[in-house]
Amino acid sequence: MDVEPGTIRAGTLDQLNDYCSARGRAKFIADWLPGSSGLVRNLWGSPLGGKLGFYQLSVADLNRITGENSGGQTVAVHTASEGLKAAAGSTAFLSWFRSSTGVPKTLAGKWLGRAAWFLIAADAGMGYYKEGREILSCQAGN
Repeated sequence: MDVEPGTIRAGTLDQLNDYCSARGRAKFIADWLPGSSGLVRNLWGSPLGGKLGFYQLSVADLNRITGENSGGQTVAVHTASEGLKAAAGSTAFLSWFRSSTGVPKTLAGKWLGRAAWFLIAADAGMGYYKEGREILSCQAGN
């Protein structure tokens, strides 16, 4: 049975999925690790990068993926998280907060600590979401 030109065969679909997955992983690393454009480029030619599939990415792909975000959002979120952790552990801040709002120090400290962890989890979740969007965009032909 002859296959018509332009028909997707199992091999080409697998290759497309591998390529798009590599783009998604590169996007996650570039977005989540501050200053990671060099890391993504170093992984491109390394054995670990080979396992991640980065060898499939063109220089143009790497330039676009690493140029879109330098991890600045992650730095801001992690800084805010550390600020919340510091506030949760500060007796002076918790005393001021109790006098201002009437919320007990133990409850305020517990919730500030949870908010700090929530920020980290939300940032990681956004990274995974962007990775998935990159994969879907790639599979759509973009």
